[in-house]
Amino acid sequence: MEKIIVANERGAVLVVSLLMLVILSIMGAFAMTISMIEQRVTLNSEIFQHNFYSVEGATLEAAAVIDETDDTILLNSGAFPAWLKVQNPAIDMRFSNQWPSALIAPAGTTLNSAPTNITPPGYAPDGTSGGDRIWNAAIDNGICAGASLTDPTKEEHCYDVYGMYDIKRGAGKAYTGRMLMTVGYKKVLYY
Repeated sequence: MEKIIVANERGAVLVVSLLMLVILSIMGAFAMTISMIEQRVTLNSEIFQHNFYSVEGATLEAAAVIDETDDTILLNSGAFPAWLKVQNPAIDMRFSNQWPSALIAPAGTTLNSAPTNITPPGYAPDGTSGGDRIWNAAIDNGICAGASLTDPTKEEHCYDVYGMYDIKRGAGKAYTGRMLMTVGYKKVLYY
């Protein structure tokens, strides 16, 4: 077997190796970028889940308070707490700038102690729309449409129960963002 010696290569191997080094460097930079994007997506998913479960907890907290409230209070709109109001077209809880308003004063969450704490580190409620808010409120829509109760000592009331999770960016705060949730709730009230 005879050895073939490449004559007069004029640095082709050096040029090809530099070209391969540039290509591999570009691929490495793209791999790092993709990895950082994946980490951000994972973090956003974690923040979204935390915020969703927190707003759900605040919303269901209001439904639980309605369930525990004495029927005599729920049958007398004058005795309603500040966060529960009779249906009124002027109250529009779908927009965060309506929290609070002259017509309704939402309640802050009580789920802020161990082991059920839904408030993130750095939570600082100040009672205004400029501060952090994890609140709930409800609207009594009166007797449910299509209610089939025939007993005169009972009424089936429908409620729109709202929850808000609104945490502003700031030092030491995790899980910032804003979410609103509405759930329907029915309760049979006894005279």
